[in-house]
Amino acid sequence: MYTWYVPDGYVPADTDGRRPAMIGHEAIAILNDHQQEANLAVEVFYCDCEPMKPQRFVISPCRSCRIIIGAEYQLDGSLCIDVPANRPYSLKIMSDIPLHIQFTRVDTRDGNLALMSVMLHAE
Repeated sequence: MYTWYVPDGYVPADTDGRRPAMIGHEAIAILNDHQQEANLAVEVFYCDCEPMKPQRFVISPCRSCRIIIGAEYQLDGSLCIDVPANRPYSLKIMSDIPLHIQFTRVDTRDGNLALMSVMLHAE
């Protein structure tokens, strides 16, 4: 089993309101470059309550996908994990095969916009 962690998650509720494409969100981008499907489980942790039950996803062989984090932020048909806005959270991502995973945050609360993106490394 391969495991990745994102300790600092936070989806802001506020946006500059210019258009739906400008909605702030967080996302997990996944690349499965293997010839077999990947069975993925994502667990969401909070500081003040029990974690969510793991949400399961299947990533097809030699494919990429994006999982949007947030209750109202599903964009362009991507998969989605329902996390409330304005509430800190952490992620534990597990897979049965090694994957390439990138975590991205888009913050639109300021008209200047902010983008943060990091590659995750498995334990």
